[in-house]
Amino acid sequence: KKSLKISELEFKWKDSFIKGSFKVNKKPDYIYITGNFTGDKINLKELRKKSKSKSKALKKIKRNDIFFFDEIPLQADAHIKINTLILPTSHSLRNLTGKISLDSRKKTFTLNIPQLDFCNIKMQVLYKKELKKQYLFVDISPSQGDFLDLFSCLYPEEMPKIILEGPYKIKGYFYAEGTQKNLFKKTTGEIKIESKNGYIYKAPLLAKLFAFLSPIDLFRGKIPNLETDVLSYEELKIEGTIKNSSFLINNAFLSAPGFRLFGMGLVNFSNKKIDLTFYVSPFKTADVIIENIPLLGEWILSKPRMLVYIPLKVEGTYRHYKIIPLHPSSIGKGAFDFIFRIFGVPEKFYKHPEKKSKIRKKMLEKKNEILHQTP
Repeated sequence: KKSLKISELEFKWKDSFIKGSFKVNKKPDYIYITGNFTGDKINLKELRKKSKSKSKALKKIKRNDIFFFDEIPLQADAHIKINTLILPTSHSLRNLTGKISLDSRKKTFTLNIPQLDFCNIKMQVLYKKELKKQYLFVDISPSQGDFLDLFSCLYPEEMPKIILEGPYKIKGYFYAEGTQKNLFKKTTGEIKIESKNGYIYKAPLLAKLFAFLSPIDLFRGKIPNLETDVLSYEELKIEGTIKNSSFLINNAFLSAPGFRLFGMGLVNFSNKKIDLTFYVSPFKTADVIIENIPLLGEWILSKPRMLVYIPLKVEGTYRHYKIIPLHPSSIGKGAFDFIFRIFGVPEKFYKHPEKKSKIRKKMLEKKNEILHQTP
């Protein structure tokens, strides 16, 4: 026979269960396998524990070598649908639908997941591995939820270092391209998070910033002690871009009773260094003359209130950093967003058309090219 069909196939281990069917076809110069598999729950963490007792023959196979059977001319396509997939890290993926493809002749492995939920964030994932290259594309669809649920999901086995509560909206994408040994050799991406009317329970960096500012007369009594108190906020916004091993914060804005905070800067994932600048202003009318802030224009200067702000620099590593007060003349173009928002200027008067949408479009085109390219 040139084909073999198995209509019912089931795998069980502990609380995991998957069932499906597959068909093996013998083509003139290769073997073609197709299949469909569904599962209510698959626990890879438990399976990994069980796999520690694998045979010596399997141990000889290199962990990253998915082409260990390249002597066999094989092409396989399997459609999968899993309600809950528990990863070895204890994180859960839900409502996962996708396709796994393997071609030993072309030395390609593709995982295309057009739909999944991770911590209630909807996303699409495409991963492709060739003999010498790897590609990963993650598209975060516009999603919303509550920060408390998000951080509980992101840290399933430990207490989160940052704890917030309140509604949020998120969208973005991430693209990585690299060698067989290093997938993240070249990366790019964007992320945007917005939230209104929430609470900050724990945030180490903010706690140290507030501790630095609280003794200053302008902020005395306006900034809480995050070590013992909760900070309620009116608006929180973070926009950033990913480039290779760094995350560039283009706009971080926090509006809370008594003050406004704007931040920007660089977080380097490879050496764990941070270089951030913050501008903090008390929310009050003050009789202060502002110097070294050009181009504010007659509209702002005619306002009865003037701008009081304190620029601060944070530099060092994730765990060991220092806060340095800057001279007011250090204000740069990136802080004008902060200034205009304090004075209530609508965004349409100072926001310029961005190139981000074009970059994302280019990445989507790259994704389709990877998915359909022939090595």
